[in-house]
Formats: sequence, C-alpha cells, structure tokens
Amino acid sequence: IGVGVVVEVITKHTEASMGSQSKVSAGGDISLDADTSEDILDIAASAGLSSDTAGVAGSFIVVVLSNDAKAFHAGGSGAKLHADGDVSVTAANNSEDIDLYAGGLAFGNSAGVGVAASILVKTTTVEAYIGNSTSVRATGSTGVEVSAEQAEDLFLLAIGGAGGGDAGVAGSAVVNVVTANTKAHIGDGVTIGTSSAKSTGVAVSASDTTDILGLAGQLAVGGTAGVGAGVDVEVVDKTTEAWIGKNGDIYVSGNVTVDATSSEDIISISVGGSFAGTAAVTINAGVSRVDVTTKAYVAGGTASTNGASIDAGGSVRVNADEQLDLDVISGTISGGGTAAVGAAAAVPVVTKNTHAYIGDYAEVNAAGNGAALTVSTGGYTVTTEATNFGQSAVSGATIDLGYNHGWEDGQEVLYDKGYGTAFTGLTDGAVYYVEKVNATSVKLHIESDLSDAAITIGTGSGT
Repeated sequence: IGVGVVVEVITKHTEASMGSQSKVSAGGDISLDADTSEDILDIAASAGLSSDTAGVAGSFIVVVLSNDAKAFHAGGSGAKLHADGDVSVTAANNSEDIDLYAGGLAFGNSAGVGVAASILVKTTTVEAYIGNSTSVRATGSTGVEVSAEQAEDLFLLAIGGAGGGDAGVAGSAVVNVVTANTKAHIGDGVTIGTSSAKSTGVAVSASDTTDILGLAGQLAVGGTAGVGAGVDVEVVDKTTEAWIGKNGDIYVSGNVTVDATSSEDIISISVGGSFAGTAAVTINAGVSRVDVTTKAYVAGGTASTNGASIDAGGSVRVNADEQLDLDVISGTISGGGTAAVGAAAAVPVVTKNTHAYIGDYAEVNAAGNGAALTVSTGGYTVTTEATNFGQSAVSGATIDLGYNHGWEDGQEVLYDKGYGTAFTGLTDGAVYYVEKVNATSVKLHIESDLSDAAITIGTGSGT
C-alpha cells in the first residue's frame, strides 16, 4: 500500500491604507500600494506493489487558499489627498502560479487499485479605492490612478494507474473552485480638482486574467476486469468591476477613463482507458461552470442633485471587456475479450454579464482635446450560410447543397419549402434523415436507420 497526501490551508491579508478622515498633503506623489503573490508547487506521488494479493496506491492534494489585497484611503468628512505630483492607489496579485501534481500507481498479483486527486479551493479579493467624500488634487504627469489587478495561472494534474492479475481499478479527479473579485472605485461624493484648479486626469481600472489547465487521466489493466473512472471539474466565479461613485465632482484637464477587463483561458481534459481479458469499463467526464461579471460604470444618482459630475478637457471612456476561451475535452478507450464499455461526457455551463454604462442623472462633459482613446466596440462577426437549394442541385435522389454541410448519416433534418412549391417526393414541414454522399451532397430517407431507399426528388421551386 502506498499513500501520498498533501494538505495546505493558507490565509493571507495584505493592506495599504489611510484611515478615516485623514488629511494628506505632499509636494510630490502620494502612493498607496498593496501587492501580494503566491508560487505554489505541490507533488503527491505513491506506488503500491504486491506479488501476493492486491496493490493499492493513493495520492491526494488538497489546497485551500484565501488571499486578499486591499489599498485604500478610507475617506470621510474632511478627508483629503492633495499632491503636487500624482496620486495612485493600487492593489495587485499578479504572480499567482499554482501547480498541483498527484499520481498513484498500483500493481497486484490479484488486483491493483490506483487513485489520485488534486483539489484546489481558491478565493481571492483585490480591491483599490478612494473612500467617500474625499477631496483629491493631483497635478502631476498622470493625475489620479486607482487600479486593482490580479492574474492566476493554475495547473492541476491527477493521474491514476492500476494493473492486476484479476482486476485493475484506476481513478482520477481534478476539482478546481476559483472565486475571484477584483474591484477599483472612487467613492460617492469624492471631489477631484476644481473648476479653476483642475487635476491632470483620472484612471480607474480593474483587470483579472485567468489561465487554467486541468487534466485527469487514468489507465486500468486487469486479467479479468479493468475499470477506470476520471473527472475534471472546473468552477470559476469572477467579478471584475471599476466605477466612479455618485454625487461627486471631477475636473481634469486630460482624460477620465473607467476600464474593467476580464479574460479566461480554460482547458479541461478528462481522458482514460481500461483493458481486460473479459470486461473493461471506462467512464470520463469534464464539467466546467463559468460565471463571469464584468462592469465599468459611472454610478447613477436618484435625482439631478446627487448625480456624478465629470468635466474633462480630454476624453471620457467607460469600457468593459470580457474574453473567454474554453475547451472541455473528454475521451475514453476500452478493450475487453468479452465486453468493453466506454462513456465520455463534456459539460460546459457558461454565464457572462458584461456592462458599461453611465448612470442616471450623471453629467459628463468632454472637450475631446488631446489624442483619441481606444474603445471596445462590442462588435462581433457572424458568418451565415444559405441552406436553400434549387432544381439544378437535384439529381435523382442526390441533393448537392453547394457548401460543406457537416452532416453525418442518420442526422435529422426538417424540410421547409420556403416561399416556393415543395419538391415532388418531399413534404413541407416533414422530418427526414440524412445519408451523407460527400462533404456537400446528401440523400434523404424516411427511416432513421436509413434502411429504406433514398427518396427520389422531382421538380419544385422551394426549400
């Protein structure tokens, strides 16, 4: 019997702050910076070997991480941040590299059982803000910056292998639960500059970049039976927000920008195989649930008396940008002398909310001086393919659609004559089944197993 176990519970708090109603003046810059990072490498490996009965091996990694970084001026009545240079409030967690590798390998004269699991539960909060009612002045080269950033690079691996004279049983599991909150904001009632003494500019930004690779794999070999099961589960909840509060006044000679940016590159792989002299069963699943909210806004008021007021000599940008690249891959292979069963499932569930707006009763003026700002257009491209066909496309029972249809034998299709007349042999609104002739041509059948003769199509004008 071989067992490898790694368990870590980590809690971190990083803060740079100025207290409520504090008054700070500087001939140069004022800077509040909270920066944290993690670099975690965990390896759990085990092997079990028995020349008599059974070999058993199990490797397990469990990491629970809670980490927050906050930079802020608490604000309050009379609070001020006055600098002849720049004012920056920044919080970051940009060096989060976590790698978990678990592997279990077992061989036994009668049976081998090898299992492995890598489990990560990670909660992070990165927040930067200037509190309510603060008076701010910054006349340096950039002005006021409030920024919250985080980036995570996660790799979770679990490999189980087993071999036995009678039976081999292997299992693997990767479970990755990520909750990330990234927020940058200027509070309600904050004044920056005045109409006669403008600050240089204002930039509020929140960004979160996530890269995840999860891999669960197993191989089971048995003289009589082989059984393998693996699962990769990715649960990602992210909120990225940047905003300027209501009831404040901002006067700048340059630009005001509010940017929220989030991106995810997630690869989930669950693969396995089992082989046996009699029966082999392999089951693998990849399940990913992704819920992402990305918002950039100027907060609305309840009346004209408490809406935000922004006066910029340059431009004003309120921009939210979210990009997701998700690959969920699941596969199995089984081989048995009598029976072999393989089942694989890939289940992605994605919810995204991306918003950029200026709220009710806000007054925003921008003179447009200086260089232009780049903005996300929100545009996207859709390529369509007309699926209709005419008389010239029909030859006996064959229809040449003229494009790569991507259909396979037995696939169900619905015939619609459109604004024309139905082709002889086909009924408008009826369901037929495809016999693939080539990449662009098909025949149609009434029976789903294609046991009947393909339908001979006559004349008509509608598809």
